[in-house]
Amino acid sequence: MKKCLAMLLVCVLTASMLWGCSKAPEVNENAEAAIRLLMTCPNPELTSVSAIGEGTTAKDDDGADGLEAALSPLVSNGYYDSFVSNGPDALFFLGTAELLSLTVEPTDIQLAEETEDGQTLQVTLQVNGADTVEISVTFGLDKDGKLESMQILDDLAQLTQTLMGA
Repeated sequence: MKKCLAMLLVCVLTASMLWGCSKAPEVNENAEAAIRLLMTCPNPELTSVSAIGEGTTAKDDDGADGLEAALSPLVSNGYYDSFVSNGPDALFFLGTAELLSLTVEPTDIQLAEETEDGQTLQVTLQVNGADTVEISVTFGLDKDGKLESMQILDDLAQLTQTLMGA
């Protein structure tokens, strides 16, 4: 009887340690910050991005580009230029929202899939304070969790049409 209780206690303690040590994957903090920065429109940290990335952004007190100052701490060393110029994905919402005079705000960010070198996130956006749009965004991540790439998985032309109807 004493042996059975001791064995049961060992099993319970081992199971609780294993359960406590296993951590569920979480949304990468840099990816979440990038979504909030790039998909909150208008964004007071950034003044103007027109024609989907062509235009101006705010300057900080030192004269640095506002977008670069806000985004570069989230991006892996040497990847900033390719991150913002790799297709329209990174600046899509800033440019589109400005062109269409929309307000866009991310309201929910969930981890859909995690791989060795990135995450796919399911993002719920509130458009003009009422309508919601669901999108999927994939981020490439370096070994330190910094961003290397961003890709909106939804068709951007269809997404523009959806936003225009919002």
